[in-house]
Amino acid sequence: MTAAPDPPVALVTCLHFPGSRLAGAIARLEDTSPHVSEIVVVLDGVTDDERREILEWAPLLPKVRILQPRSPLGVANARNLALAAVTSEYVWFVDDDDEWVPDAARVVADSLADGYDVIAFRARYRDHPDSAGRVVDGVDESRGTTAREARRMLLDGTLQGFLWSKLFARRVLGTDPFPDLSSQSDVVGVARALARSHRLRLRPEELYTYVNRPGSITRTSALRLQNLARASDLVVEALADDADPAETDHFRAWFSCSGTVRTVARQRVPLREAMPALRDAQRSARLLARRGVRGDGARMRLELAALRLDPRVAVILGRFAYALLDARRAFRRRAS
Repeated sequence: MTAAPDPPVALVTCLHFPGSRLAGAIARLEDTSPHVSEIVVVLDGVTDDERREILEWAPLLPKVRILQPRSPLGVANARNLALAAVTSEYVWFVDDDDEWVPDAARVVADSLADGYDVIAFRARYRDHPDSAGRVVDGVDESRGTTAREARRMLLDGTLQGFLWSKLFARRVLGTDPFPDLSSQSDVVGVARALARSHRLRLRPEELYTYVNRPGSITRTSALRLQNLARASDLVVEALADDADPAETDHFRAWFSCSGTVRTVARQRVPLREAMPALRDAQRSARLLARRGVRGDGARMRLELAALRLDPRVAVILGRFAYALLDARRAFRRRAS
C-alpha cells in the first residue's frame, strides 16, 4: 500500500535563546516532521552551545532547513526571512515553546486539497504548563466561508490574530507581511493575508496549545504598549477597502483601547512606564465615544468609561478584576 504523501505544509519556527526549552522544541519538530513537507527554523539569537546542538541535530532530518541571520532580527523580521525560504504551498507558524498536534496538517488534509486560502482551527491557552486552559481562538463548527466574513470575524474578535491557529496559503502572505514591531506583528500579518484571500475554512478541531510563560513576547513588562495602537492602525489599513467604519471603530475599541488597559493591568506594567500609551488609548476612547462606540458587554463598557475618565482608574479596576479571577481559578484547581 502506498503511503499518503506529505501534506504541502511548511512548519516555521523562530528560536530566540530557548535555553532549557530547546530539547522539547527539537522533540516536537521531530514528531511533526513526518506530517509536513518542510521545516524552516530561524536561529534568531542562540548561544554557541545551542547553535552547536541545533546544527548537529538538523542533518538527521532531511526536511529541516536552518537559517542563521548574522544578528537577531526580532520575531517579525525572522518570520519574514523564513517565509522567503518556504517552498511549500501552505505555511504554519508555531512558537517553539508551545504544544501542537504533530499530525495537524493531516487532520485538515481535506481542506488543503480543496485549496482554501486560510484554514483556521481552534487553539487553547494555558497560563501555566499545568493548567487545563481555555479555548482562545477558532469556532466550534466546520464550514467554508468567504474572506469578507472572515475579515469581519477578525475585526469583531470572533477570530483572533494568532498565527499558530491557522494554515496560510503561501500565495496570500505576499512578501514581508509582518511589520517591524517587537510585538503584535502577527495580527497585522493575519489581516494582510485575509485581505488577499477569497475563501477560508473553519475547523472545530483543537490542534494547538499556547503556553504563556514568563519572558514571552506578550508577557514581559518591557512590552512596547504602543504596538497595540500601531498594529490596530495597520490592521485597519489592510482591511480598509471593504470594511465598514463601524467595524473598524469597534476593532480599535477592543483591540487597542481595552487591550492597552488589560495588558497594563494583567502584566502589572508600572504605571509610570505605561502612562504614555494609556494617554493615547484615552484619547482614542474619547474619540470613539463621540462616534457612538462605547463597547460591547458590561466589562468593556466599564473599561472604556473608566479609561475616558482616568486611565489610572481603569488599570486599578482591571487589576482588581484579574486578582478576583486568579483567586477563583486557584480555588477551582485546589478543589479539583
